[in-house]
Amino acid sequence: MEPGGTCFCGSTGTGPAVSEEYDLAYARLGGRVVFKVGSRKGLELVEELGLPRASEGVLKEYREAIDRARKLASRIPVVESFSKILEESATKEELWKEVSARCVGCANCNMVCPTCFCTEFIDSADLSGRGKRERLWFGCLSYTYGQVAGLHYRPELFMRYRHFVLHKFVFYQKQVGLAGCVGCGRCVTWCPVGVDLRETVQKVMNHVGR
Repeated sequence: MEPGGTCFCGSTGTGPAVSEEYDLAYARLGGRVVFKVGSRKGLELVEELGLPRASEGVLKEYREAIDRARKLASRIPVVESFSKILEESATKEELWKEVSARCVGCANCNMVCPTCFCTEFIDSADLSGRGKRERLWFGCLSYTYGQVAGLHYRPELFMRYRHFVLHKFVFYQKQVGLAGCVGCGRCVTWCPVGVDLRETVQKVMNHVGR
């Protein structure tokens, strides 16, 4: 049981093991698969399959594997320790220009992020006089995201990257009480120029928190 090289779910408190709101979870443990029941529905499925109950030895091995994976996936400080520092960094434009210098605004990170949900509306009309409005999934790193009638409220790329990071760790937390990042590392994996969200957080903390 090894977390991916870009995973940092241990720092966001979202993994590597699920703890609530699930029916059935599983993990590979050597040549075995251990199932963890989280609801009545999950229990019914396990009983229907006739799976044997894990021994105490297997459970001990499972817990140790989870703890080991959590430590490996804790590659940055826990979110609660740096969200306030990130918020304080919002006005430090030179810092954000520096940490976003490699970003090309492709929005790959937006498209692979499991918690990105921003959209835009496209209005169109045909020659018959009928029109339609479509809602499209959109990324805040894209240039036109901050473009509205008469102005552009995030015209520079560093502003959009700053918004992306602060939304994940500051604004989202204020809105729903949870971080908007699950620590999956997809944004790191799929960035074509190697922008690493973990490095960004660490650099901002080092600069603002010192």
